[in-house]
Amino acid sequence: MTEVAPDPLAPWGRRILSFVIDQSVVAVPVIAVGVALGFDLAGDNSQASVWRLNVATAVWSLTYFTVLVGMWGRTLGKAITRTRVVALDSDRLGWVGAFQRALVPVAIGVIPVVGPFLYVGVYALAFLGGRRQGLHDRAAGSLVVGAGAR
Repeated sequence: MTEVAPDPLAPWGRRILSFVIDQSVVAVPVIAVGVALGFDLAGDNSQASVWRLNVATAVWSLTYFTVLVGMWGRTLGKAITRTRVVALDSDRLGWVGAFQRALVPVAIGVIPVVGPFLYVGVYALAFLGGRRQGLHDRAAGSLVVGAGAR
């Protein structure tokens, strides 16, 4: 039996573009629904309104990333950029790994005041280390690779 060579790590440009696409897929529907329900993007909103928008964003983000990575190993952004998420020790990350990978940035992002800065840090860690793993990848034991033939 011959060993299959692993796919190369995804290039930085594709990872960044995938991130932007996926963040848009998460943010745009939540903001649109929030505005339709009376959330004023430029105005003064109650703490309860801001809290509801943050919870909706967290729930949608956790669902989007878990379901798409769990089922197909890629999100819409990763499909467009021809990248995918794999487990360190196999081809498929699976549901538990996909949930862990999605939970880390969501949990960190909801921390009051510093959450948005720490959220960026979760992904910025991918620039450190040879395997290009953000904190979410390290927690889930995953890598982002170019979508090859496997």
